[in-house]
Amino acid sequence: MSNLPGTPTRILWSPKKDKALLFLKQENGKSLWHFAELNTKTLVPLKEEISRIAWDNLGEKIFYQYTDLVTQERTLNSANPDGTGWKKLTVLNFETFIAPVPKSMDVAFWSRPNAFESTSLFRMNFSGDNRKSLLAEKFGADYLWSPNGEKILVSMNSEKGGKAVSLGIMNASGGELKDLMLPTLISKVVWSRDSKTIYYALPGSIPENSVLPNDYFEKPVYTKDTFWKMDITTGKKARLTELKEVTQGFDSIDLGLSSKEDTLFFTDRSTKRLYRIDL
Repeated sequence: MSNLPGTPTRILWSPKKDKALLFLKQENGKSLWHFAELNTKTLVPLKEEISRIAWDNLGEKIFYQYTDLVTQERTLNSANPDGTGWKKLTVLNFETFIAPVPKSMDVAFWSRPNAFESTSLFRMNFSGDNRKSLLAEKFGADYLWSPNGEKILVSMNSEKGGKAVSLGIMNASGGELKDLMLPTLISKVVWSRDSKTIYYALPGSIPENSVLPNDYFEKPVYTKDTFWKMDITTGKKARLTELKEVTQGFDSIDLGLSSKEDTLFFTDRSTKRLYRIDL
């Protein structure tokens, strides 16, 4: 699509890649979500009160956080991708991260990770019923579902205002939480398609006394990462690249795998450039 009314700073593709949600920075400095229908080449602006957004697993609906500009009430809602047919699912008491639950029509949501606040993970169905708390009282926690919907990765701090995060794993009901002893963030992890392996970057060169994850996102702190994979069943770990092969420091985010899972892609957070590692 050409002649966009702004510069794209984020793109969320639908599961079938035939539609997209674009976050466009406009000439007045404000940013606004837009729905793009690629087949018809139409672009529909969404309401400016929308600040968090995600596709459902079929790519037919969206979930989003809506903040009333007058009352400041936050709600979790569902709608058609163009914003029509919206429905309020629940009232929110916090700034929310949103993700569809794989292999279901459910949605998961949790508060923005903060080392000084405990985070609760919730799940509910598409109609807003059957709300469940899966995990609570974990400081600075962030979450990533496995593609088969059976496991959840959790990055969390061991204590309030702590200086270290660790990656753990639990089942889809929030039980059997196990610490994988991997000091990394959810933004540096991606699942294999069969949900048996995780590929991840281990951050290095973090200044002493940094409060995580807060300082990493807010100051910002830039890391120098090494790249690994882990079989979550056996716990076996393997380095993806030898240290001598890494000729510069990368602060990797938005990890992704190619369709054949023979290439790992990531964005260097400091330069915004895209890189690849052949596996």
